[in-house]
Parts: sequence; structure tokens; C-alpha cells
Amino acid sequence: MDDSPQQQPLALSIREACAAANVGRTYLYRAMQAGELPAKKCGRHVRILRADLEQWLRDLPPAFRPKPRLAAGDRKPDWLARQQAT
Repeated sequence: MDDSPQQQPLALSIREACAAANVGRTYLYRAMQAGELPAKKCGRHVRILRADLEQWLRDLPPAFRPKPRLAAGDRKPDWLARQQAT
């Protein structure tokens, strides 16, 4: 019996890449069409290198951006002033 950890494949099918990244197939294909995610052809099959998939995920924009804080004495945004006035 082999006690070494199972090696992860270097290239993933579309289905495997979707499962690994937890994204839908259409989203993945759109990223490939836009040139954001490199893909390779292997005969009739499309393969995505694991390293490329990981880099693509790292390059995605953050889900939330922190709101800028107002410095002391700065004016509140108009929408906030109106909301607090009512």
C-alpha cells in the first residue's frame, strides 16, 4: 500500500475545473473566451492547467471592498446626510 499523498493532476477537464473552482461551466467558458483563463486543446478535449486556474482565481476582483472612512471634519456624502435628516 502506498502511503504517499495522492498527486493532483496538472491539467483539468472543464468539469473538473468547474468543480475545483466552484464555478459554473458558462462562467468558465466566458473567462476562456475573454482571454482571462488560458486553455489548451488535447485532441478534441479542452484542458486547463491547474496553475492557470489557481492564478485566474487569485486575479479575480475581491467580492467586497472596504468603504472609505471619512477623516475628522470631512463632509458626509449627500445621500447619507439626507438619510439621517429624515
